[in-house]
Amino acid sequence: MTKIFLWIGIFLMIVGVIPWKLFAAELEAPVTPARKLQRGFLNIALSGIEFSNQLAEEKKRRENLIPQWITGSVKGVSCAGARILTGAYEMITFPLPLPRRYAPLLNPEFLWEHFPSSEAGG
Repeated sequence: MTKIFLWIGIFLMIVGVIPWKLFAAELEAPVTPARKLQRGFLNIALSGIEFSNQLAEEKKRRENLIPQWITGSVKGVSCAGARILTGAYEMITFPLPLPRRYAPLLNPEFLWEHFPSSEAGG
């Protein structure tokens, strides 16, 4: 039993020591099939964040008659579903230049473009 905990501890130390910068991925050029495939995968993988993003957006609004958690949940589920369906479409059709020149179907292209930039200074 102690050997299991020892191996788990060693594994966690190794994983904790590896710099996470090594795992950073570079985005492909905007008008390539590889970028369309990346965009499709990331839209599916990160679609759950859209739910929390829409809840946060609704929290900023004050003029709603309906409770904000209800409208945020409905918007979040619908936006997450749109990202999943769009991501599946882009992954299936990535070799084809549809829409014109591999343009993104959703705006913003990637989910993290919703978030404020920390590089703007502060």
